[in-house]
Amino acid sequence: MASFSKNIDDVKLKTYEDVVAFYDLLSNTSLELGLTKPKIETHTQFYIGKISCVCKNYEEFVENAYGADSFKIIALDFFIYDGSNRVVYIGYIGLGRVSASADSRVMLEKFLLQLQKEQKMIKNRNQVSSQHIVDSVVINGSGNIVANNGGNVVTKEMEKKNRVKDFFLGVLENITSNLIWYILTFAAGLLLAYLTTR
Repeated sequence: MASFSKNIDDVKLKTYEDVVAFYDLLSNTSLELGLTKPKIETHTQFYIGKISCVCKNYEEFVENAYGADSFKIIALDFFIYDGSNRVVYIGYIGLGRVSASADSRVMLEKFLLQLQKEQKMIKNRNQVSSQHIVDSVVINGSGNIVANNGGNVVTKEMEKKNRVKDFFLGVLENITSNLIWYILTFAAGLLLAYLTTR
């Protein structure tokens, strides 16, 4: 029986998070292939430090690889099944390329097209959320005024005043207020003296 394969160039698998994201991508893709009973099986081999670990399913992989120091992938095998029939195989050997293979050219094409579609949807979602965050912030001037894009920002320009002028204005205000109190006190004293002498 003939078998067909093709490299998937835009998938990089280096970290634990890369493997988890790729598994989620394959899960979403398998659900859209028109399979009656889609199922994914995984076999993973990786290093934790200098120790090699082999896991026979995804849950086992998560249990042993999550949070591990010095995680390094050796090999990954993903099998997409329709019930008990394997329809697509995706493989990766460390530092190599991810490749997909199937016994049917039609299924291989359908899988690769759906995978691209799912990748574009994820990329567009990420771009929209990044754009939304960028669009919602406005920063003005060296005073770093921050507001949302729909809000109004009113800035006050701080006037540069002459410090000497401020000093003399303060002294003048103090003298004026003292003079006013002196006059009021003197006038009150005169009024009181006038009233008492009468």
